[in-house]
Amino acid sequence: MTCCKERYEFGEFLGKGSFAKVYRARDLETGENVAIKKYDTNFSGALSRERDILKRLDHLYVQRYLGHFSDSGISYLVTNFFEGRDLWQRIRMKEFPTPDMLSMILEQGVEALLHLQEREVIHRDIKPHNIIFGSKNIGLIDFGSAIVSSENNPYCAGTPSFMAPEQRDFKFEYSNDVWGLGMTLYAAAGGSVSCFGRVGEIPCDSEFKKIIEMMLRENPGYRISAFQLREITGKMPLKRLLKSPNLLLSVKKRFIWF
Repeated sequence: MTCCKERYEFGEFLGKGSFAKVYRARDLETGENVAIKKYDTNFSGALSRERDILKRLDHLYVQRYLGHFSDSGISYLVTNFFEGRDLWQRIRMKEFPTPDMLSMILEQGVEALLHLQEREVIHRDIKPHNIIFGSKNIGLIDFGSAIVSSENNPYCAGTPSFMAPEQRDFKFEYSNDVWGLGMTLYAAAGGSVSCFGRVGEIPCDSEFKKIIEMMLRENPGYRISAFQLREITGKMPLKRLLKSPNLLLSVKKRFIWF
């Protein structure tokens, strides 16, 4: 696919990170909306890393690579555009998701994590800001901190409020992302998030609270995995799980470390 600046009509500014700004744009060849990340000068290496990570991925709930280009020494990364708002905007406006919405975030978030694991990718920065919430599905975005699981990466990355405890000790594992999704659900349910990622009282009842607690165990060896989360969410619709005390008990019998 030919990819150059003239192909896109830049529109709304969507946000910025440590070394890039993101814009909504229209692809003049296809008419589709896309997201374009414009990297700050001297950060072309960051584009290469994120591009190579995204090329590994192909999933409905995960950001998809479409192309990249340079113009006047500035690098641009083109990805698909997820319709909707990021979860942090909802949380900031006190528009907390309903139980059905939380169920969708959990179920689809777990499927996204399993796809990342299948492709040997650790996101390392899962948080409400990086989950777009649409009418039918979520979108996991911003792979600027992501690494390949086999990579010996010496740099700690992520957002302290949502970072797994072991990440601070430079232990980068798939469990990092389970914690990030758990903290995202905790915040979306109305939990108070501190700058150091401390977890307070989880402001919801029922089995859903227990699921979040299992995702937020400080010791990653005792933290529930994405595969085990699928075992729970796949047994029955989460709307029923919110009212069912028995399903988790059946899962606990098979995973003795609960």
